[in-house]
Amino acid sequence: MKRAGWLLALVLGLAGCGRARDEAARVPASPAQPVAAKQVAPVEERAPGQVAAYRVAEDLSDVANAAEFRRAGLLGAPQQAMLARNLFACTPTPAQQLFHVYENNDYLNIPSFVTVDLVLQLYHVYYDFLLRGVERDALLPALRKLTGGMLEQTMAMVTAAPEGRVRDAATRNAAYFGVAARLLGLKPALPADGARLADAEMALIGRHEGFATGAIFPYAIDYSQFAPRGHYTRSEDLKRYFGAMMWYGLAPFAARSPGGARLDTVMVQGILLARALRHGDLATQWDRVYGPTSFFVGASDDLTPEEYLRAADGVFGANAPLAALFNDAKLRQLADALARARPPRIRSEPKLEPNAPSPAPQLRFMGQRSIPDSELLQRLSKPIVRPVPSGMDVMAVLGSSRARELIDRNPDRFDTQRWDGYAPARAALASEFATVTAETWRSNLYWGWLYALRAVVAPFPEGYPSFMHGDAWLDRSISTALGSWAELRHDTILYGKQSAVECGDGEERPLPKGYVEPNVELYGRLLDLAKRTREGLSRRGLLSDSLRDRTEEFENLLAFLERVAHKELANEALTEEEYGEIRYVGGKVEYMTLSVMEGGPKYWHLVDETDRDMALIADVHTAAPVVLEAGVGHAVEILVVVPVEGKLQLARGAVFAYREFTQPMADRLTDAKWQAMLKAGKAPAPPFWTDSFLLAPRKPAPGSDRLETYSSGC
Repeated sequence: MKRAGWLLALVLGLAGCGRARDEAARVPASPAQPVAAKQVAPVEERAPGQVAAYRVAEDLSDVANAAEFRRAGLLGAPQQAMLARNLFACTPTPAQQLFHVYENNDYLNIPSFVTVDLVLQLYHVYYDFLLRGVERDALLPALRKLTGGMLEQTMAMVTAAPEGRVRDAATRNAAYFGVAARLLGLKPALPADGARLADAEMALIGRHEGFATGAIFPYAIDYSQFAPRGHYTRSEDLKRYFGAMMWYGLAPFAARSPGGARLDTVMVQGILLARALRHGDLATQWDRVYGPTSFFVGASDDLTPEEYLRAADGVFGANAPLAALFNDAKLRQLADALARARPPRIRSEPKLEPNAPSPAPQLRFMGQRSIPDSELLQRLSKPIVRPVPSGMDVMAVLGSSRARELIDRNPDRFDTQRWDGYAPARAALASEFATVTAETWRSNLYWGWLYALRAVVAPFPEGYPSFMHGDAWLDRSISTALGSWAELRHDTILYGKQSAVECGDGEERPLPKGYVEPNVELYGRLLDLAKRTREGLSRRGLLSDSLRDRTEEFENLLAFLERVAHKELANEALTEEEYGEIRYVGGKVEYMTLSVMEGGPKYWHLVDETDRDMALIADVHTAAPVVLEAGVGHAVEILVVVPVEGKLQLARGAVFAYREFTQPMADRLTDAKWQAMLKAGKAPAPPFWTDSFLLAPRKPAPGSDRLETYSSGC
């Protein structure tokens, strides 16, 4: 397959599996075939705008409500200077949620500026809690049943196998499924040799310190990945599910070592595993776990059991007796056949020790998923010369010319100065992304989320409000997209295959006339994504009536924002009802957030402490002995000069605070640790390129402490 076709190949998934019946596993048009023009995702095109260009005086004397913002303590000298220059200014706040800023606006009776960050944050909440619910209520029981059944079949193979190498392979598989069973909280009965192997693996998993050679496989794997993080720290059930799925997704059955040595015992283990899955309803149980996760994240990057067994049957025959499996000539044929099988797109080579597994095609029982940004980071990192890539690489390839400019102007900051191959590699990736079909962008929820982010980083043409022009707004848009990307990686940290290299009073007040950030494409794509989320889960029987109602409310909000954005770009006045919707958006988002959380808490202070804080973190790339962490901090206030009914006025909203830094791989951060770092003032500084729009935190003004305590009651 030509390299230019890698993006389409990512969604091929189980090309011959047939068991996974989800959209994510279906095969799109072959990259070798011509693709009709209507199927190709177009270069970002914006809705037309008719807003006249505008500027403001240095003292903001031509901004109608500037005095109100000064009285509220929101418009100091730094904000005024940046507003005069950029027409917007951002200031960090201690608010733990974006909607707290909007509820504070209602209290202060000032206009709100509804940002794309607010709805991207709300989609993250929906995605994360829907996934948690599916994992807890459907996937965990199915995984326990699957694991118990696979262990039972494997134990039968141990009994049936003749003494010697075949029995040893079966015993190792019993230990493999025994480890998963223990991680799930079960107490499996294992043969003595298998129990010793499982004990050794569990000790390494419990320490999760880094690369080590375990007892079951003759090569090193990264045990630091077993530290629960993301939303999997929230309950014991989620921790158990995380551990077992990480084991099934991380530990590979490889055919060769990097030096070319054949791993016969491991290959036979793979054959026995795949054969066991054919018994009873185990294949159905496997699909009950794999199918929904494919819908959320995508298809496995590694060979599935059925793909592996198809190759083995082609060499040995479907009914070859166990005693015939250790046949030198046939194992050599199988190793060669596997080398020609569907290759992984993300070839993590974290530690090429003599006993490490080959990055060539491998079997994984429930393989981690092929996500495009991980391959992107893999291809834009290189041992020694650039072991740690940047989230900015993702934005550059997604289509941000400003991201490319920032990287190229600052090679020392982005560590590209020592690698001559960086620019060609990035250019090749950008060309590949430019030809991705609409079918691929909509193939699963992960791709759809990235598609929405493309609409965030694309530039805005003439006819859009003047604050949306200039490098500072492009920088802020990149920060927004990176913040949402960090949330995406956080929510899918278990499934996404990680890239790696070595190395007021009761008085009646006038209605404030707010403004919606007019990004029509973002709202439209997010609306489509929300609909497909609801429909896909409903079709699988995984969405309650209550959650269906909540997702429909989210769709209604997105449709409202899309409609208002169109009106603003056409210079059409909003109705009183529409201004009212904008005013109370904070209370609505708070209600919608609470409504999808586990247990449906009625008040914000009843939410789990870690979930109460929007700050989150995810390790997105391994460069032993460190990982690249991408995170979101607390809400950042944004003040914007907007045109409303022929006048210029200020409006206030909230955006993401993006952070990116390295961390020891043996200490991958959890959300709770990250939130503690923020609270203690020990978080890394914002990226240098945010200086164009981000000011230093202001000292709290009287009443500003209401950011976290005021609720509109809506």
